[in-house]
Amino acid sequence: MPLLLVFCLSGASGLIYQVIWVRELGIHFGSTVHSASLVTALFMLGLGLGSRIAGTLADRRFLVRPGWSLRAYSISELLIAALALLAAIVLPLFGPVFTESATYSVGSDAWHRLSAGSSLLRYLLATVLLLPITLIMGGTLTLLIRHRVRATGAEAGRDVAALYGANTLGAAIGALLTDLWLVPAVGLFQTQLIAAGLNVVAGLGALLLVSRGSARPEIDKHTEVESKSPRVLIAMAVVLATTGFVSMGMEMLWFRHLSSLLGSQRLVFSLLLATMLISMWIGTAVASGLLARGASPRAAYAGLQMLFVASALGGLYFVGSADIHAQDAALREVVSVEATWTWRILGLELIWKPMLWAVVLPSAAMGASFPLANAAAQRALGSVGRRAGTLYLANSVGAALGSLVAGFVLLPWLGLQHTAIALAALSVGAIGILLVVRGEDDRAGVDPRVRIVPWSAAAVPVFLVFGFFASLPSDTLLLRTIPSRLAGSQVVAVREGTTETIIVTEHPNSGRRLLTNGFSMSGTSWGGQRYMRLFAHLPLLQMEAASKAAVICFGVGNTLHAASLHPLETIEVIDLSEDILKFGHHFSATNHGALMDPKVRVFVNDGRQHLRMSEPGSYDLVTAEPPPLGHAGVAALYSLEFYQIVERSLRPGGWFTQWLPIYQLTESMARSVIATFLAVFPEAVLLSGDRAELILVGVKGEPTRVDFDRLKRLISARPAVAADLEANYLGTASELIGTFAGGPAALRRATQAAPLVTDDQPLMEYQTAIFAPRRRLPSEIFDISELSRFCPTCGTAGDRPDEISTLDGHLEVLAAIYASDTFLEPRAPADPELRQARRPFMTPSTHTATTAIAASRYLQRLTGLRPRK
Repeated sequence: MPLLLVFCLSGASGLIYQVIWVRELGIHFGSTVHSASLVTALFMLGLGLGSRIAGTLADRRFLVRPGWSLRAYSISELLIAALALLAAIVLPLFGPVFTESATYSVGSDAWHRLSAGSSLLRYLLATVLLLPITLIMGGTLTLLIRHRVRATGAEAGRDVAALYGANTLGAAIGALLTDLWLVPAVGLFQTQLIAAGLNVVAGLGALLLVSRGSARPEIDKHTEVESKSPRVLIAMAVVLATTGFVSMGMEMLWFRHLSSLLGSQRLVFSLLLATMLISMWIGTAVASGLLARGASPRAAYAGLQMLFVASALGGLYFVGSADIHAQDAALREVVSVEATWTWRILGLELIWKPMLWAVVLPSAAMGASFPLANAAAQRALGSVGRRAGTLYLANSVGAALGSLVAGFVLLPWLGLQHTAIALAALSVGAIGILLVVRGEDDRAGVDPRVRIVPWSAAAVPVFLVFGFFASLPSDTLLLRTIPSRLAGSQVVAVREGTTETIIVTEHPNSGRRLLTNGFSMSGTSWGGQRYMRLFAHLPLLQMEAASKAAVICFGVGNTLHAASLHPLETIEVIDLSEDILKFGHHFSATNHGALMDPKVRVFVNDGRQHLRMSEPGSYDLVTAEPPPLGHAGVAALYSLEFYQIVERSLRPGGWFTQWLPIYQLTESMARSVIATFLAVFPEAVLLSGDRAELILVGVKGEPTRVDFDRLKRLISARPAVAADLEANYLGTASELIGTFAGGPAALRRATQAAPLVTDDQPLMEYQTAIFAPRRRLPSEIFDISELSRFCPTCGTAGDRPDEISTLDGHLEVLAAIYASDTFLEPRAPADPELRQARRPFMTPSTHTATTAIAASRYLQRLTGLRPRK
């Protein structure tokens, strides 16, 4: 038991490192799918190679140097701690090295992508830093197997199951701790220090066991060193490699499908990973129990692989978006809005239930595979370490290939549903190898083909499930990810790519919408058009000689098209997803083919990384409209460090506009995001593009101000811009200037005690308004009293230019809206009577407000009022 506890700590630290390294590489090398795939592949290959090397060394010494394996294990844990601390310090230093050397290559489509040399440099830097640690990590398993295993066959499998299970359970605990407690509480760097501390405790614990004499093996020195025939070892290695490939590929499908249904939040990823690991731990216990009851290892392996195929396909089929949204709606009706903790518990149950359906049984089958393979292959005590290392290497290589092939080849080529079928077919092929190959545990004189008869009968239900799944329409799973609230929309186009699944829908009332991984990212509704175009129009109408702009996140091209209407020389659009950019033509009715504009240059890259690669002072305008704020990785585009990168990239007097969908945040987190923006742009203002679709605006080195005379002059000089403003409810000067919602003084007062969002502590990823029955926007940030500071040339109330004579009434209406409970509490309360008692927005009672509504199509949309004829 003490040894298993030690190895459990080691498993927790290893998983923490893997999660943190994916994030750190994304921050410093660019947040791309290649960064995550690189860490996964390196991690698996390092573990496999290290396991094989350590197993061979341990076999050579276990008889002549009793206790060597356990001593080597303890030293390995201490080395892992030291190297992990070094990585935590050095990895941030590698970022500038990559940025300085990274370059673009231009494709035949004239789009810019990172050059092959840049990608190679990124892989090389990551390999130099991470491979030594993962090699040592991989060696810890076979060192302890060599120390613990004292017999062959089933007993060896049970010993391996105990060790493998303890390590897997530790990994599950690490998965939960990392995102549910450690990173939110202490940040990425200190989380790595805690993981290193776990390694130190594990290493010292192993040394204590050595000193107590727990290391002496009770093995005959004349024991057989190697079995005569390696055919079972070779067969099991091939089967384990196939299992690793299929398992990792299926994990990618689970993450893709379930994140499309539940969201791409850290909470979802952590719970899904922990659920898989806990299920694998249960699988090791199942394997141990089967072996204790005398089951044939290979027969048990084959049976569990059949379970894997049937349950994996069945789980994908039975989990759908409609059920999840229906349960969510039901919860909102029965749970009191004040019962925050009750809501959180039920909310966790809501997202955990689909995971249980989808992954528990197949993950348990995955967890049983390594112990059962060892039970079948371990036939000589003298080669326990080498054989365990060979099997683990095969499994790890298969897993590394599975992550790369499934993500970069199968998903884009076949789609999620057919990829699942292909992976299931591979698993069935592995079952065939298990049943045909004879091994040393077979009864003498029994033809292996005889075993095929009963197994064929047992496989009938599996093939029925397989056949049913294969007969489904190819878009069955994909269409189930469309949120139920979009019922009535027509599916226009679908694409399953490397980084996401994209669906374009169209509704007769709200226009076209872009869904990525099941969630709405952008669209062509009137409100969306208004706020997205404001990102570009207002800043560029304050710059007479602006020449260069950067648009981070293409979406459906609204902001890019708005920028293209101004006399800029160059517009750079930066997006991680090549598929989203290629889908731009589906929204050509509103973006008017802006990607084809001669002054537009397309960069397929992480927006943050692109700005770091640019020369300081490159842009007159930078706009950013990232994905929904709770999605994993989005905090990197709202952190202090990101704002500093943006400020560096702007010319003096350059503008920065950023989307702030404040309704997606808790009140405290909304304050933190604004406080972080103010830390770099202290004279920032807040605009309301469309109700709670807010925009943070900052100017480098200057107050954020609008010159009304310049605004009027440039609109007159740019007729295409004037037409676009009119078409998108910004056609009057009062509507344009009336987007002002709060000035720097009010924002500072409202956020003075708020903690900042940093790369090290991405607080935003843990405090979004997911499963929050009741939340309220911070009302103090909405303050129109600083209008004269925002627009010094707009005159004063009662003495304004004719073009903005309705501005005071316009702001009066909006101020009343900003103060209303309907606006400040984005989700309606659960009580139907209270919900019905609220008006959508205020009915104006003053002459100035009535006049403003009559003059503004936007206010008419908000209030539902129309001017009297």
